[in-house]
Amino acid sequence: MNGYLRYINAIIFMLMALIPRIAMGESARDMVLRGNAAYDAGKYDEALSAYEEAAGKAPDSSRIIFNKGTAHYRKGEYQKAIEAFQEAGQKEITDSLFGAYTKFNLGNSYFQEAEQKKQTDQNSALALYGKSIRNFQEALELSPDLKESAENIEIARLAMKSLLEQMEKERQSDEKQQQDSSGEDKQQDGNRQDASEKDGQQEENQQESSGDEKQQAQEKQQGQAPQPQEQGDQQKQEQGEQQQEQGESRPESETGDQDDPTAQLSEDALDILNEEKENRKHRRMIQMEDDQGVERDW
Repeated sequence: MNGYLRYINAIIFMLMALIPRIAMGESARDMVLRGNAAYDAGKYDEALSAYEEAAGKAPDSSRIIFNKGTAHYRKGEYQKAIEAFQEAGQKEITDSLFGAYTKFNLGNSYFQEAEQKKQTDQNSALALYGKSIRNFQEALELSPDLKESAENIEIARLAMKSLLEQMEKERQSDEKQQQDSSGEDKQQDGNRQDASEKDGQQEENQQESSGDEKQQAQEKQQGQAPQPQEQGDQQKQEQGEQQQEQGESRPESETGDQDDPTAQLSEDALDILNEEKENRKHRRMIQMEDDQGVERDW
């Protein structure tokens, strides 16, 4: 990872050195120079303040916005850095080298944001690694001589692969725990069912005994028939029990499988990794041809 940080510094300082040479109002130029000096001294808040002032004088300068992004990056404010680099790239679309540097630093910023989130929000981290790789790839397309882009692609690829493997292990562990828990629940349900059957048998025996006693008492009376209201109450009770059973089972029938966003993210990440695998093969072939002096007409 130290090598990765070294490449970031090299790219950022190169662009910072280019800033003072850009033609703009003298006051804005002075502000940029003051910001650069503060940046080089590690005073990133002062640098940001100077760049903000300069942006007020030259609002269309993509370089000033780019410098703001580098200062935010140094402060560890990666989301703000991403926003600044994106804005700088939108303002300057004709300079391919500047575009490559912008894409490169976007890749760096997305990577660092992913590193911060991988322990607390794996899905977000996975998506951020993917954006990091995409921006490094675009930087390489804009400037094939920017070899650091290819090296950073490999670092981001390995980080994404490692996170995918970790997520898969955690998924398998969760499934095993659920299976173990389900087995314990079934065992407990079986024990409760056995106990319920025993209680039901005892209750049935008691009801039969009670029924015999009632029958003997009724035989002593002369033709007394059961009250209709009692039968109605029994029907209501049976209907209530049926409705209760239907109500308890309803959520189970209505509950369906939801699409798993984690599975989709993992699939997208694998697509990116497979695509980059092919890109690496292509880059190696080009490098081998260059080393061997093969002529190409493309």
